Amino acid sequence: MANARMRNRAEDFERMGVDPKVVAPWEDGRRNGDAVGCIEWWYFDADLDDGTKINLNFATNPVSGHPEPGFHPFFYANIQEPGREEINDFAFLPADECSFDEGVCDVRIGKQAFSGDLDTYQVHVEDAEGVSFDLTLRKTATSWRPGTAYVDFGEGYESFFTWLCAVPQGEVEGTFTRDGETRQVRGRGYHDHQWATGQMWTFWNRWLWGRQQGDGHTILVFDSVSNDASGNARFPWFCVQDADGNVIVDNVEMGEGVSIEMDRAYVHEQTGKTLPAHSVYRFERKGVKATYELTETKVLVCNDHYAAAPEPLRAAFDAMGVAPSITRHAATGKLTVEREGAEPIVVEGPLHYELSSQCREFIM
Repeated sequence: MANARMRNRAEDFERMGVDPKVVAPWEDGRRNGDAVGCIEWWYFDADLDDGTKINLNFATNPVSGHPEPGFHPFFYANIQEPGREEINDFAFLPADECSFDEGVCDVRIGKQAFSGDLDTYQVHVEDAEGVSFDLTLRKTATSWRPGTAYVDFGEGYESFFTWLCAVPQGEVEGTFTRDGETRQVRGRGYHDHQWATGQMWTFWNRWLWGRQQGDGHTILVFDSVSNDASGNARFPWFCVQDADGNVIVDNVEMGEGVSIEMDRAYVHEQTGKTLPAHSVYRFERKGVKATYELTETKVLVCNDHYAAAPEPLRAAFDAMGVAPSITRHAATGKLTVEREGAEPIVVEGPLHYELSSQCREFIM
């Protein structure tokens, strides 16, 4: 496999038909095919004012892939209410009961639906283990993607992984029903969209993904390192926006003016992997200096896919040299932006970030 590279050259934008600065609604429609290995999903989450947390995934195929061509739609819901039992609902539906529009985001998986035009989205979930809701997500930040959204892992545009952040931050409101009791809810939400030609371990050693919202600013970080086969290339995607959605600073790849430190390493008890508890990102370009510091305060969740796999699948993982796992971490984030002739911007507060680790050794 060739070294990984961003599709961010002028010819890449022309070939893909996308504007370097503006995301169009069709980009949030179905972008991938149904060949073996192809995956695609639309992710949504919300933090409601009453403390309820919602995480949803609408997918054309399971994230772990499917051995046969065609769509094998998948829906996942994680719902956490204070003082109530956590809900994890998984559903596989026949392809003829699902649809994925190419011209705009309009995803239907059985009775579950997610649709929108980059500005406003409708979320409908029906009877996910006794929970139903209808929510409206209204974007309050600017849609953003690194380059064309694509990282290539070979020649000829045939092997790729993507990320499109359609709604970095938005307002959520609607109705939420559990066990027959309905209430009005409000909060903040987020939505991104990804598609690829293979499972995570096909491309990546690991990534750190998180976002922070506060003091009128939106912060995105998606720091990925490719696997050994593609040269351990690093892509520190980063974006800071002000309250009006103006991009103050962003970054799509390593280069001059970019430095990253990960330290305070510890061995995670469940996976046995060495993980960082502290990360510092520094970006300097055109008179703007941005420093973003993440400090872990607690490990919240661990999904050790390797340990949970049945023996035949674990043997396959061993043969490939992979050991996939995902951990979620509570942390504090501190952003400092210095610009010539302006007062420094300092944003500090809590956030959650995710470490997705596909190999036995997490590359710092």
